[in-house]
Amino acid sequence: MPPLLTHLALHVRDLDACIAFYHDFCGMHVVHERADGDWRVVWMAEPGKEHDFIFVMVPGGNGRDQAPNDYSHFGFALESRDAVDAMAEKARAAGYLVWEPRQEPYPVGYYCGVRDPDGHMVEFSYGQPLGPGAHDSAMGDYMPRVHDRGGWPEAGSIDRDEHDLNMWERRTDALMRVLRSKHYMQVDEMRRAIEGIELSRYEQLTYYERWAEAMEVLMIEKGVLTQEEIDRKVAELDAKSG
Repeated sequence: MPPLLTHLALHVRDLDACIAFYHDFCGMHVVHERADGDWRVVWMAEPGKEHDFIFVMVPGGNGRDQAPNDYSHFGFALESRDAVDAMAEKARAAGYLVWEPRQEPYPVGYYCGVRDPDGHMVEFSYGQPLGPGAHDSAMGDYMPRVHDRGGWPEAGSIDRDEHDLNMWERRTDALMRVLRSKHYMQVDEMRRAIEGIELSRYEQLTYYERWAEAMEVLMIEKGVLTQEEIDRKVAELDAKSG
């Protein structure tokens, strides 16, 4: 018989806050609690899985300072895209939301990312080949990734003529170079974000609009900016220009 994964142990800063988080957001409950010397040891599990897999939590940890480009996380499946959106809204209200809901190609699916009170990332997803959102077929009805390219074959030839860039396009290009030079993002991350744009929206955007949207996604993912900060700044600029 091969070894079986039965538990994951977390040394956390605030035990009670973590217990509340995994109960309220993940539906886990305390199945065992004891005093071990000066430590309070708590086991948590999902209903019906108490003998299969648990989180072991003990206090006194230093917390996790997860880097923006570190995608380590715990993954929980939800039953629908609406459930992911509802979870994101709940996390946003609590100040825990880090990754806004987004669609990725199979097998990633539709997901959002939340930071628990100890600093661990927790993903809530639908459409992966795991959990309640799993599909019977290998590909299911997942959204394919759009490939970053100049146009469709049937759309005619691509205009290769040089043209003068608008000021906002020059600024977008400069911003991308600054973010790369400061190591906030890499070329492969930029391409991944561009190709993660939903197909119909990708077709509506111009070349540099795709760049701008991709950079926004990456900065939110990495915790450099929040969606609220971006929206507030855009509103300020709109007010000045209007």
